[in-house]
Amino acid sequence: MSKSRGLFDEQFRLEKLTQKNVPLEKRSAHIDFEYFRKTLSVLRDAEIDISKGGRPSYDEVLMFKILTPQRYYNISEDNTKSAILDRLSFMRFLGLGINVSARPIPSCSTCNIALLLLTMEQPCYPKLKDDK
Repeated sequence: MSKSRGLFDEQFRLEKLTQKNVPLEKRSAHIDFEYFRKTLSVLRDAEIDISKGGRPSYDEVLMFKILTPQRYYNISEDNTKSAILDRLSFMRFLGLGINVSARPIPSCSTCNIALLLLTMEQPCYPKLKDDK
């Protein structure tokens, strides 16, 4: 017989994650990903022609952050989205809640575009490091 969900179940699970000292939480505490927003926006805008219209793009910092658990846990590009949906620690690191429909997760091909922008012929890593 299954027990019904309680009002604070999500909060209790998040507290347990904090007590376990999850590596992604350490990264989130030490790295200010918003610091990279300006450079990521410039890179994105250089590649995307906004005048053509279309669906609004995903948040560039979110796509950048998705690369972190993907590389750290060695998750294939095809399995990244399902891993994010499956793991509460990933959702928490990315700033997503249980209600994913409120903020959709980019597909692996979209995140690959972000990765390509970061590793083009002239890598932006020095730009990210020197961005003021």
